[in-house]
Amino acid sequence: MSAQRIVGKPNEYSRFRPGVIVGLTALLSCSAPLSAQLMEYVSQERVVEATLTGSSPASASAPDFGPWVRSISLGASHTSQTSNLLANVISASASSFGQGGTPPPSGTSTGTGKTWLSVVINLPSSRQYSVTGSATGNIGFDAIPSQNFKLLDSGGNSIYSYSHSYGGSPPISSSGTLAAGQYTIFMDCYGVGYSNNSGYPYGMSGGSINFTFTLTPEPGSLILCVVGMGIARRRR
Repeated sequence: MSAQRIVGKPNEYSRFRPGVIVGLTALLSCSAPLSAQLMEYVSQERVVEATLTGSSPASASAPDFGPWVRSISLGASHTSQTSNLLANVISASASSFGQGGTPPPSGTSTGTGKTWLSVVINLPSSRQYSVTGSATGNIGFDAIPSQNFKLLDSGGNSIYSYSHSYGGSPPISSSGTLAAGQYTIFMDCYGVGYSNNSGYPYGMSGGSINFTFTLTPEPGSLILCVVGMGIARRRR
């Protein structure tokens, strides 16, 4: 039996040109990083703590990497923190005040309020980052509060550091590129009460701080996606 020649329509896949393959390859190569988590969480420590003279300190800490909201009061000393550790964003807001009082023996006790956050992350490849936020502080006589934010590399070296106490408050603001590796995001907020022997009736200080730390892909991966989309569209 002689072989038959089958004549039909060209295979639909023959419409693809080499440029289309290049475009699709570019799209596939960048789609995974864009949808993936841009950082890996290594460890976290989030704590609220209040003290009062003559009393045992009161404190609480976050049990895991989930969202955390907690406040503690001891006398007039008070502290609170709300923080979220998301796929590409770390955000937190906190406030602390310390109870002030008159000098002993007939005076009231003094105390402190403090909260802090320390989160270690790992970047599998370089990322762009930005951090924004603000802080406020109120001074009570000689009671000095503090609010701090730090971005540190794996060696403990400061990439960006912000420190505030009271008075005018410049914004928390930094951006740039982080190489692959481990980094620590740190924040604390401290308020303290004060009494002295000059008869001042009350000295109470405190403040608040908030920040948002965000990671985005390096511009190169985004450009690759755009180029890939353009090639695929032109060759269809």
